[in-house]
Amino acid sequence: MKCKSPFLDERDRIFENSIGFVIYDSYPVNKGHCLIIPHRIYPDYFDSNAEEIKGLNELLFKTKKFLKDQFDPDGFNVGINCGQSAGQTVMHMHIHLIPRYKGDVEQPAGGVRGVIPLMQKYSMSELTLKKLYSREEVHRIFSPDTNFTPGAGYWGIQGVISLSDRKGDYIFFVTYGSSQAKHEFDEAITSEGVLSWQSQPSKKLSDKSIQELIHHNEKNNNIFLFLRHRKGDDYQYLGLLKYLSHDNLREKPVYFQWQLIDWNLR
Repeated sequence: MKCKSPFLDERDRIFENSIGFVIYDSYPVNKGHCLIIPHRIYPDYFDSNAEEIKGLNELLFKTKKFLKDQFDPDGFNVGINCGQSAGQTVMHMHIHLIPRYKGDVEQPAGGVRGVIPLMQKYSMSELTLKKLYSREEVHRIFSPDTNFTPGAGYWGIQGVISLSDRKGDYIFFVTYGSSQAKHEFDEAITSEGVLSWQSQPSKKLSDKSIQELIHHNEKNNNIFLFLRHRKGDDYQYLGLLKYLSHDNLREKPVYFQWQLIDWNLR
């Protein structure tokens, strides 16, 4: 039985070519919100053939110019929902082109990351590999709604920050040659990008936080590494970490090996 598409009604079409057509969204999230739709009814962008992708892209760029001339937006979001789990409700593939305007939302940083609201809070565009950041700047990126006190409190002094709004995500602040509770940390990075790292001296293998690190899966969660060579310096952002191993015979502290995922991009 052929699927009936609600897009094939009598709505006015802004543009049309042999592959598809453009209409205004019936429930726009912003002024000028358009849909680019193929004539052929199929559910998923990844089912498009090469000719369809080319034709739809032509309509996309043509519509972007039209909207710029008509409404003069300050930016655009382009989005495609593929599957019910991604929010698709009409199983006729369509591309959203949404004009954006300064002030249309309070915090636009994160853009399409907002499909998972907690992730939108991370202004990842503000993180640049090898760039130097103060603790306060890192705090502003990851937790702008909380207080920061230099040299004190959770963000001001701790070496491991658990991101409360994203369970399983951490920030590591590492200072070479530092010490705590009579323990001298011996942390280093090999030429292959393997980080030797120790937990806080009080931590045991059975501790919940240590078990969470041991079972860290880089495909589901992030550990962000910020490193400096001496106290008082800013931290250099070295990217994300992947769990490699830990020493099951040593604790207080627990000894870990981490792979710097972005090492080859340095």
